[in-house]
Amino acid sequence: MAGALRASLTWSHPDARLALYAAHPETRLARPEEIAPELGIEAFDVEEVEPGTYRLEVRRTGSDPLSSVDAELVIVWMSSSGPRRTDSVETV
Repeated sequence: MAGALRASLTWSHPDARLALYAAHPETRLARPEEIAPELGIEAFDVEEVEPGTYRLEVRRTGSDPLSSVDAELVIVWMSSSGPRRTDSVETV
């Protein structure tokens, strides 16, 4: 069964040096458990949504990042009582 929230970051170039950071309410930003930067995908899953604000941050790492990289952050909100909602943000 899918969780209540999933945020997935994907990118097109293996040397993009992108990283997803996420935080539950009242916690610090940290790297999610599901990461595969060599494949261009990282994901943050939440089984049950807690009251409060969830934070997501995309960072570029390394001293010589590429000038631009096509990337997309997709956020899927699941609902037990109805349809899901998907938000997508393209980044460069």
